Amino acid sequence: MTEKKIAYVTSSFPILTETFIIREIEEVKHKGIDIEIFSLKNVKQNKNIPGWGQELISNTHYLPFLFSVEILKAALFYITNKPLTIIKLISEIIRTHTKEPDMLFKTLAVFPKALSISLIVKDLKIKKIHAHWATIPTTVAWIVSKLNEIDFTFTAHAWDIFKYDTMLEDKIAEARKVITCTNFNKKYLEEKFADISPDKIVTIYHGMDLHQFKSDKKKANRIFTILSIGRLAEKKGFHILLQACNILKKKQIGFTCQIVYVSGEFEKEIFELYNYLELAGYVQFIPEMTQEKLIDYYNNADCFILPCIVTDSGDRDGIPNVILEALAMELPVVTTPISGIPEVIKDGETGLLVEPENAEELAAAIARVYSDPNLREKLGKAGRDFVNQHFEISSNVERLLKVIFS
Repeated sequence: MTEKKIAYVTSSFPILTETFIIREIEEVKHKGIDIEIFSLKNVKQNKNIPGWGQELISNTHYLPFLFSVEILKAALFYITNKPLTIIKLISEIIRTHTKEPDMLFKTLAVFPKALSISLIVKDLKIKKIHAHWATIPTTVAWIVSKLNEIDFTFTAHAWDIFKYDTMLEDKIAEARKVITCTNFNKKYLEEKFADISPDKIVTIYHGMDLHQFKSDKKKANRIFTILSIGRLAEKKGFHILLQACNILKKKQIGFTCQIVYVSGEFEKEIFELYNYLELAGYVQFIPEMTQEKLIDYYNNADCFILPCIVTDSGDRDGIPNVILEALAMELPVVTTPISGIPEVIKDGETGLLVEPENAEELAAAIARVYSDPNLREKLGKAGRDFVNQHFEISSNVERLLKVIFS
């Protein structure tokens, strides 16, 4: 892999809810690949981003929208040298986005920035460009590939294929390869776009650093501790967890539930339900933190709960990375069988599965874990072994690089 270069395009880099992308890029760099990262948004400094994520900022380009010397220079270069290509690209974007005017506006707004990225990639003699998320980042990678006549690949995750699929078939068809993080996603895309060759889409799981996520629990808690982590989005199912906690409270089961959260669009509804159910003293909401501190919460928990759902808009998770982290930390996991989760959580083997949006069943599963220390130990060890076998970061990134550079 020596003397190879790759450009990564992301929406925002680095951000705390996408540590899986940070880990991947760090491992790519560790394998000796020269990396240039292009963040379409200028992210604010976040003290909770891991130190290894902060170090990658030196390899990250943050470009202004619309007016800048860099954009003007790139626009003049490509208008002069490839005017027909630019016309074709804009025409294709308009054609494929007519039913999504909001997405059309955002894509056209980022087009000048894509020209600037293209010229930087050309000047650096980079021949491979990879995007995370199948939406605008992949559209930018597609633009760069057309202007510079190079390969592009992209990784599709969850909402970017289930909630938004504007131009998706075209991007899959024209990409060198498409990587997705679950077999569920691969099957979904193959069925939705039957004319696309199945060989075009490859499943590669997100990698886990199993040296970082390793249990160091010293003793059992005096009070049974439930842990849940995620952005306050409807698809995470925190409202179902709160309802289950209310059931456990009424059954006088002694517990505390810690929800480590990042603010999201469902935050108002979550806190209103929390207050309505009078869960103060049972449920704690803890703001986002560094992963180093988060590991202490994993170590101090007795189980991990994330009752994911599919929203009315079709939005859903793939395999939430916090589930993988919990498994690596040997925690028994209770979750739901949506999307790619059953690829990891085998009911009764590596965790427990309950029906989505069923607070009674969720409460019963938590009570089962609560009352059976042997089950907790069994699930925890099996979960760690499974992650070690299928999600070790070095081998998974090695597979990714073979796909990109083949």
